[in-house]
Amino acid sequence: MSDKMSSFLHIGDICSLYAEGSTNGFISTLGLVDDRCVVQPEAGDLNNPPKKFRDCLFKLCPMNRYSAQKQFWKAAKPGANSTTDAVLLNKLHHAADLEKKQNETENRKLLGTVIQYGNVIQLLHLKSNKYLTVNKRLPALLEKNAMRVTLDEAGNEGSWFYIQPFYKLRSIGDSNSIECNDPVKRNSYVRLRHLCTNTWVHSTNIPIDKEEEKPVMLKIGTSPVKEDKEAFAIVPVSPAEVRDLDFANDASKVLGSIAGKLEKGTITQNERRSVTKLLEDLVYFVTGGTNSGQDVLEVVFSKPNRERQKLMREQNILKQIFKLLQAPFTDCGDGPMLRLEELGDQRHAPFRHICRLCYRVLRHSQQDYRKNQEYIAKQFGFMQKQIGYDVLAEDTITALLHNNRKLLEKHITAAEIDTFVSLVRKNREPRFLDYLSDLCVSMNKSIPVTQELICKAVLNPTNADILIETKLVLSRFEFEGVSTGENALEAGEDEEEVWLFWRDSNKEIRSKSVRELAQDAKEGQKEDRDVLSYYRYQLNLF
Repeated sequence: MSDKMSSFLHIGDICSLYAEGSTNGFISTLGLVDDRCVVQPEAGDLNNPPKKFRDCLFKLCPMNRYSAQKQFWKAAKPGANSTTDAVLLNKLHHAADLEKKQNETENRKLLGTVIQYGNVIQLLHLKSNKYLTVNKRLPALLEKNAMRVTLDEAGNEGSWFYIQPFYKLRSIGDSNSIECNDPVKRNSYVRLRHLCTNTWVHSTNIPIDKEEEKPVMLKIGTSPVKEDKEAFAIVPVSPAEVRDLDFANDASKVLGSIAGKLEKGTITQNERRSVTKLLEDLVYFVTGGTNSGQDVLEVVFSKPNRERQKLMREQNILKQIFKLLQAPFTDCGDGPMLRLEELGDQRHAPFRHICRLCYRVLRHSQQDYRKNQEYIAKQFGFMQKQIGYDVLAEDTITALLHNNRKLLEKHITAAEIDTFVSLVRKNREPRFLDYLSDLCVSMNKSIPVTQELICKAVLNPTNADILIETKLVLSRFEFEGVSTGENALEAGEDEEEVWLFWRDSNKEIRSKSVRELAQDAKEGQKEDRDVLSYYRYQLNLF
C-alpha cells in the first residue's frame, strides 16, 4: 500500500471518538458489565487522555444487514404470538444464521478498503466486542432530549452511522485520513514510562502470591530513575483474552459493591436485577456457552475453559461470590436483611434465585480444575450451613467432592451423611439419593470410608421410612385358553411377583407390583412415575 493510501481511514482501523461542543470528551464505556456509552469530560481530553483509554477504542466495520435477524428476534422474543409455528420459527432461525454468515464473509472481503465520506459504517467497541448502538425508542438516562446510546452484542439498524465531512473543503465521496505517528512493530523491546507520575516501570523479585507453595507472580513498581538495561517486550495478546480479563475484573468490582449493599440491606430493585443478569452472564462466561433462551440453571458443558476458570479465582470473583452468599444473612447490628429459613417464602424468590446462580457459578468454576476445587473447599463449612434451603448448595458440594478423593475423605463425616439423609426424608427427591451415590466413588473407584458411613446411616432402622421395600408376593394369574374351538376362562395359577412398599407423604404404607407401576407410569400417572424414578436411584445407590 502506498504512503498516500495508508493515510486514509480503512475498514478495520481502530479509532477513538472525541465529542466537541457544550460537553467535550471521549466517548467511552463504563466497563464490561454496564452497556451504556457516555462522555465523561472529567476523565480526560485530547491533551490528557483518559487513563482507561481502551474504553474509548472502536473498530471501523462495514454495515451489517439485519432484516432476517430482526424477523427472527421478533418471532422468538418472550410474549410473542404463542401460535407462531415451530417450523416457521426454525426457518426464520436458519435465515438469521445465514444472514450472520453472509455479514461475516462480506466483512472479511471489505477489510482494508478505504472509507469515503457518505459511507455507512458500524463501530465495534474493542474492549467489549459489542457495537455502538442508538436506541431511538428510549431516552438517555441523564439528557432526556437525547436518545440512549449503548453497546449491543449483535447490533441492529441503530448501529449504522454515516461518515459525514466536518469541514466544507471535504465532500461526499472523498476519502478521509488519522494522521498518525510511525507504528510500533510487534515484538519490539521498549521501556515504559508512567504518564501521570512521570516514573519508569521496573520489575522486582517480591512475590505477590507468597502464600502459595511455589509463587509464580512478582510485583512490579515504578521509579523516577530510568534503568537502561531493563526493557519490556511487546508481545501480541489476542483481543479475546484481554476482553475476558477486563470482564472478569469489572465483574469482581460490581459483585463486591453489591455484596456490601446486601449486607447493609440497602440494595435497590434495579441493582438486584443487574446482579442477577451479571451472575447469568458469568455462568455463560465460565462455560463458554451462549444465551439462547434456555434456563441458565440447566446449562451444562463438557470441556471447561481453563483460562476463564482461572480468571474466576485470580480476579477474586469466587471470593466475591461467597461474600454475596453471606451478605443477606449477615447481622450488622440491626439484624440481618434475610434469614435462611425465610428463603422459601415466595416474597424472597429473587434472592433465592441469586443464591442459586451463585452456587451454579461455583459449580462450573471448579469442574475438572483441582486448584479451584481446593479454593472453594476452604468454604466447605459455610456451604454446609446452606444445605437444604433449595439454593443448590448440596448440588455444588457433591459436584466439588465427587472426583476428588482427598477432599472427600477430609470433609465427609457421619454428620455430613446424616445431613444428606435428612434431606432425602424432607424432600423425597431422587437427586438427593444421587448425591449420596456421588459421595461413594472418586474417579470410578469406591471409597470404603464413605461407603461404610452411608450404609450405617441409610440402613439404620430409624431411616427405614426413606427406603422403598422390595418383596416377592404370591399373585394369582388367570388367563384365557382355547377349548373345543371356544374361548374359556381356565383356572388361574399362583406365581411370585415383585411388589414395592413405601410410605406416602401422610406416612401411610402404600404398595403396588412393579408390573402395575410400570404400566400406570407408561400411561402418564405422575405418582407411579415418581415412585419408579426414586426406586431406580435407590438401586443405583446400593
